[in-house]
Amino acid sequence: FNIKTKQVDGYVRLFDKRLSGFDNSFFSGNLKLAKNVFNLNAEIPEFGYDGKTFVNIKLASTGNMDSLNTVISVSDVGISDSLHFPNSKLILTSKNDISNIQLSTSASKTISDAQLNASVQTFKDGVKIHFFPSSFILNDKKWNLAKDGEITLRKSYIEATDVRFTQGNQEIVISTELDELTDHTNLVAKLRTVNINDFTPLFLKKPRLEGILTGTLKLRDPFGKQIIEFDATAEDFRLDNKEIGTVKITGEVNTTTGLVTAKGNADGKLNKFNIDGRFNYKDSSLNQMNFALQAERFDISILDNYLGGIFSNIKGNINTSDLKVYGGPGHNYITGTVNITEGELKIKYTQVLYRFTNETIIFNPDEIDFGLLQLRDTLNNTGTASGKLQHKFFNEFGFSNIRFETGKMLLLNTTKKDNAQFYGNVIGKALMTLNGPVTDMRMNINAEPSAVDSSHIFIPTGSSQEIGKIDYIDFIQYGSKMEDEYKGKAESNFLVNMKLKANPACKIDLILD
Repeated sequence: FNIKTKQVDGYVRLFDKRLSGFDNSFFSGNLKLAKNVFNLNAEIPEFGYDGKTFVNIKLASTGNMDSLNTVISVSDVGISDSLHFPNSKLILTSKNDISNIQLSTSASKTISDAQLNASVQTFKDGVKIHFFPSSFILNDKKWNLAKDGEITLRKSYIEATDVRFTQGNQEIVISTELDELTDHTNLVAKLRTVNINDFTPLFLKKPRLEGILTGTLKLRDPFGKQIIEFDATAEDFRLDNKEIGTVKITGEVNTTTGLVTAKGNADGKLNKFNIDGRFNYKDSSLNQMNFALQAERFDISILDNYLGGIFSNIKGNINTSDLKVYGGPGHNYITGTVNITEGELKIKYTQVLYRFTNETIIFNPDEIDFGLLQLRDTLNNTGTASGKLQHKFFNEFGFSNIRFETGKMLLLNTTKKDNAQFYGNVIGKALMTLNGPVTDMRMNINAEPSAVDSSHIFIPTGSSQEIGKIDYIDFIQYGSKMEDEYKGKAESNFLVNMKLKANPACKIDLILD
């Protein structure tokens, strides 16, 4: 027989709505009844099933009454948008309920050169898998699957014996054990010095998690109301490249209800805190998540990753007893009161570093209330700041009545690479207000340089203007967008209205092209 399809995608969906493809496919083979021989060859450009895609499939199979030999190659297997297995090949030899499997595959970035060798014994109600020496490459590291590990999966029965994955000093061992309270069998995975970052990119892009994990995962009652218990310790744990320290976490996942409960604590040089709460992945309401944080010390430099478009060099330690994180899909909240000791931050637009000591900040739903902060610059001059920072869980920031006032402080400390339109060094008294979202910020400044301190401002006219067309100086442009040299995020936009009272202590250079 020879079968060639054309446009059949719409027809195959009649058999199963999850099935698609098989356009322009070719099937050929023969059936020899006298010798009980059946041969099949197939070439399928593409098909999909339940969200998984298979591209350029080639199959060659020969079978008779007691054995089956099959070779399948696939150019690409798409599990998700970010996980693909190109150049996969399966060699299958089956006889008398025993199948020998050789699977080789790879992935574009995170997994490559996987080699799985095993024999599968088929029962009426399940299978037994016996592993031969196998290996795969994960993030440029070769993992080995030891020989003679076995997994048996039958109706209401599971057993695993010494299924061991190793890579250097990393080890994952899967086994089974009888439950202490019931007669059920639990599936147990023991992890030793496993590098978290080798696995998290497979299912989690952000935040970036790093550390060395040791602990136990236990699946209770695999054929009933499944509950996953976890008890693990992560050493040198880092979140978005910020050091957290040693983190211990325990809890469980109820697969029936979707409820995840967890308790954790960190005890490091920069961070010492406890966290306790719950998350329900089957709940789509605003009650999906609720966690409480109690911190003896917590390094706020982690906020650099979220406030980096406005501030930089954020440092300091906070302590709190009532900080809560809660909410659901699309809207999470953080509330509570934090006390900051020896904090500092740099305003990106002015490049001035300000320090503050023993200040209290209140987190309300969708806003951060700074109260009245006492600030110091690097020259030990003082000033005050107040107002509120609006946000949606550290996104979509906006400013509400931010007010900065000083009798004498460092007000500007920029170079041309920070802002080519207006830069320099200014010390003086000022009153500044800031309002609006990050995409349309309005800053008003009334300032006067100090009469006893030297200040220097540079105002380039810009290379796009032809000086020959003006008599002397003629540049009037309001609300101009900052040039690319500004270090803030591209979507940030400032409108700055500045009233500067000149005096002989402040030197202004107008730079003509």
